Amino acid sequence: MSSQLTTGTGHGHAIGRMFGLSAMVVALALPATAFAGDPDSVLVRLDVTRKASEKTAALAVRVAPDLAIAACSALSDASSIDAGPSNKATIVAIDVLDDLCELTGLPQGNAAALESRAAVLVGNGLIAYTPDPGSALGWNEHSVTVRLKLNDGFHRVVYIEGDGTGQPNGSREASGIPLFNGQGHLIGLTTHSPGAADVTSVMILEDLKTVTFKKVVTRQEKTPGARTTPGSLLAPAVARLGARSGYNHLAAHLSRIGDSAKLLSLADKWIAEDPDNPMPHIYAASAYQNLNFMDRSAAEVDKVTTLAPAGFIPRTAVMVLRIAQKRMIDAEMEARQIVQLQGTDSLDEGLRVRALLVTKDLDQAVLVAHKMTGSEPTSLASVGSLCEAESAAGHVDQAIVACRHLTELTPDSIRGLLVLSSSYLRLWKLDEALEAAKRALELNQDVAPSWAAIALAYEAMGNTDRADEGASAVERLDERMVEGFRQGRGAVACRREMVAKSWGRAIERCRRAADANPKDAFVRMLLGNALVQDRQMAQAMDALKDATRLDPKFTAAWVWLVYASLQNHDIPSAKDAYEKVKSLDAKQANEIRLKAGSVLDR
Repeated sequence: MSSQLTTGTGHGHAIGRMFGLSAMVVALALPATAFAGDPDSVLVRLDVTRKASEKTAALAVRVAPDLAIAACSALSDASSIDAGPSNKATIVAIDVLDDLCELTGLPQGNAAALESRAAVLVGNGLIAYTPDPGSALGWNEHSVTVRLKLNDGFHRVVYIEGDGTGQPNGSREASGIPLFNGQGHLIGLTTHSPGAADVTSVMILEDLKTVTFKKVVTRQEKTPGARTTPGSLLAPAVARLGARSGYNHLAAHLSRIGDSAKLLSLADKWIAEDPDNPMPHIYAASAYQNLNFMDRSAAEVDKVTTLAPAGFIPRTAVMVLRIAQKRMIDAEMEARQIVQLQGTDSLDEGLRVRALLVTKDLDQAVLVAHKMTGSEPTSLASVGSLCEAESAAGHVDQAIVACRHLTELTPDSIRGLLVLSSSYLRLWKLDEALEAAKRALELNQDVAPSWAAIALAYEAMGNTDRADEGASAVERLDERMVEGFRQGRGAVACRREMVAKSWGRAIERCRRAADANPKDAFVRMLLGNALVQDRQMAQAMDALKDATRLDPKFTAAWVWLVYASLQNHDIPSAKDAYEKVKSLDAKQANEIRLKAGSVLDR
């Protein structure tokens, strides 16, 4: 049942059925401030005559007094388009990959105000409009929520689940639905996303000058006297309408599950369709890196910097390439440049967090990530950044909360599952670590880090046969990981003996792990701990001093150095270590004071 509500213009707005994600259908007419202009002047109802004389309705939005935009896919087989009793609308320009058509021949009206990308937040509600089939003048209002936001190279694209109308994604009814925010600013129009059956996309139209409209050439211009219909203009492009958002959505999925071969194939197709867009080159560079074709990856990054010389995207591409090339000084230089850039939304800020992790400014990375989740608590960019930042900062409990949230939002995130597995392993929650690693492996059995995570979990459990199986898979899939994996496995074996309180075996394992990885502060802390337990205080102090030299902010190593120094009757060293603990963790310092008593005051 629908009711008619009267606005100041005298036109009726029928409140229609629920729009996909909405919690409820908007039950009141929008206030007068909902649009920058008169609502009936901004929205244009199009009566579309299709083949076999079928008639349907669509909506366009005025972006200038005599110009409107609509989704081309909503008009793809039209024989004529009426914009009122005496107005024939004409398609004058098309942006094929973004599924947008420019129309003239409309009644005069006011232009809709556009919204910036920074104001469109994941999780926020928007107002959508569909033509009212029961009224020649009205439209239905619906409430929708943004579920995902991606960078398509030129613009931001937001995605809503399903098609928003109950129809299969890609249907005519899913395209051309205008979305506005609560202030009446136009966000964009929905379009079907080829290859993305579960979502409908909306390109944020913050600046129409950046939309690549191309003027159409009619049959009359080619052949005088020939009849041109909207459908005939769009026929050559029907299969490609909205392709950019479809490529983007599928590429993001393939990237999350680590399917580099398919990602590279998709990127090649995208580049062929969209050669001036830097985004497919980003994905191609990533795929080549994963496949260990560094020269080809570098060539793709060069193309990115040519197409987009400045900003977050090209600098991040260069930074990631330098990391893959093991040129860490160059990577840190790029990262410092990224940190100084001015961001516009969570996608930019997510790249800033990534750069802060490279510069090892971990506290700032966590701070930025928390700010992101404060404004967009369900954004993949926000939650993913928080997962990575908390883990890198050693905030294990917080990392688990953030990474679990990430894997709930996007169950296909191998990276999120692996950081979650690593975090559980650090807390020695071995069943949980193994479960997260297995979930990652189920997504793609050809990803070496997933096998590495499984092997480490089994090593921690003492199941060396299963750990060996994982190690063999790592060697088969990515020889670049072998050395680091062996170092990690040695550290886990060291810790396993520590947990078992087998101090002699622990010292042996930890010495072996420390020799294999001279830069591992954690292993040296474990070795020092084992030596303390075995009453070898002088050697314990040496190991713990090495740990604090490698990581001056490693609180646990400083704490054990205090105890080792006291047991070795080296009061000056104990005092120095205690002062460092006080600067890093006041609570730990108080606990030391209670145990040590007045000895630290001598």
